[in-house]
Amino acid sequence: MLKRILLGLALTCVLALPVQAYVIYIPYTIRVPDPEIGDYSNIHTIGLVSVIGGKLRVFKSKGLLAKDTAYRDIADWKIDDLVRDTAHETLGSRFTIVDIPTDPVSVARQIDPGLFVGNEAPLRAFLKSLDHPEVDAYLVVRPRYYASFPGTDAGLSLEAFPDTRESWLYANYEITLVDAHTLKDIAKSFARMRLEDGTPPRFPGVRPPLTIMPDDDLSLDDHAALTTQKWMKLLVRLSMIETLRALQIGVDLPRAGGREVVARPNDKLPLPAGSNLAVVSALGDTLFLEHHGTMFRNSQRTFETGDTALDTRIEQLVAANLDQRFHVKPAPEGVDRSKIVLHGTKGVYDGLPAAPGIDAYILVVKRNDPGNLGFSRNGLGLINWTPLGSERTIADANFEIVVVDAHSFREIFATEGVANPDLQMVIPQRDIDSALYPDNNPLTPSGREALRDAFAGLLSDSVPETLLRLGFSGKMLITPGLPTRAPKPMAPDEEPGMDSSQHASAPSTASGSENDSARNGPPPKPQVSSPTP
Repeated sequence: MLKRILLGLALTCVLALPVQAYVIYIPYTIRVPDPEIGDYSNIHTIGLVSVIGGKLRVFKSKGLLAKDTAYRDIADWKIDDLVRDTAHETLGSRFTIVDIPTDPVSVARQIDPGLFVGNEAPLRAFLKSLDHPEVDAYLVVRPRYYASFPGTDAGLSLEAFPDTRESWLYANYEITLVDAHTLKDIAKSFARMRLEDGTPPRFPGVRPPLTIMPDDDLSLDDHAALTTQKWMKLLVRLSMIETLRALQIGVDLPRAGGREVVARPNDKLPLPAGSNLAVVSALGDTLFLEHHGTMFRNSQRTFETGDTALDTRIEQLVAANLDQRFHVKPAPEGVDRSKIVLHGTKGVYDGLPAAPGIDAYILVVKRNDPGNLGFSRNGLGLINWTPLGSERTIADANFEIVVVDAHSFREIFATEGVANPDLQMVIPQRDIDSALYPDNNPLTPSGREALRDAFAGLLSDSVPETLLRLGFSGKMLITPGLPTRAPKPMAPDEEPGMDSSQHASAPSTASGSENDSARNGPPPKPQVSSPTP
């Protein structure tokens, strides 16, 4: 947790799976460096050297200051084979690709730049030792670490945080194209990912659905190792394509993110057709208020709205956008919204009564978002800036949609609220009239209604997109190279927090992640002409 506080200032993006979502982690203050692009006109044959797949760094937080790190051999995951396959698929239409067999661990250590990242003498020496006169250039995929990007090491990493039930995978590497004759760089790019065409690049860090947790000696059991392997391969493949795109080599590549929305067939429904669902929102009773003025005039507080009308509108919005193959039933009497909190207690949600005829609850709940200096932002928020006489106010929505079994009250599926990617923003947010910011004044009836309308408009964009990514909207997202099998709900004997797809060979849920775009000033305004209301 301390590491998160010190890193601070994070954004999150969601890249969709057909049924669930996973989360890409982007430090707000760290920008992916621009690639160095060269002249490829004299290159016909490329020698491919990939050495990122020999080991996995496993990190586990053990308290405020305690941590442990180990390195595991993952040669049998064949990550470098995946890199080679991707290079052949994407570059083979223009170049002849020659695979250079290497031992990934020893070569990665041999070409490690050491303390001075700009020292390329070890790489030059290694390439000079190769005997491939037919090669015009070498394409080297190697572990590299940039600035203070999370993962804290070059190469592939798993980081686990038991206190917050989180785990993250990182792929810190670089692609370098080197002239085979002069051994000078032609082009290079740090690994990156993008979610959609036209969006900025992100470092490749992914939060898989639910937690992958190493044991006390940092070993992974068979299931944890298999799950880590599957998600790491997805991360490497998608980032490899995007990093090659950044080099502008002149080959056709799949569009960023590969987003395609199609009708969802019955066999890929997350719950059986005809399931009875009740919708409950526990989002609208509080606002998180954050003010940024001059250096010493900043504040954060939670404002009790006492307003349930917004929750009613949210419930209507969810119901209107659910797949028509599910039946929406009224929520029974006895729902206690004050007890419905994110993740409940060990995955079990309080405040929900048993009700005959209801199979599952669809909950809209606040997302606990660890912020800078230990503050938290939960649910709906207003961020107000007044630097140097100017003023701007943004409404944002930090929420999750959670599907809960109506009999055991255990979480089945979940994903965090996301913005429609057409808005090209990271989280659901939009500018509103600064006069609506409550500051220290009580809300007037007209101000309360105006705020309700502002958040309803924001959620009218993000709720349908979130249901789409959760798999409950009747549509599904197709992303090349990603699994499309529907998840299986948790079996009664599974532990809360266990990914039920471990038995169905497909990841099933996603939970929240750090999202703190406002800490260093307002984010850029969406570059769209007419946002969806």
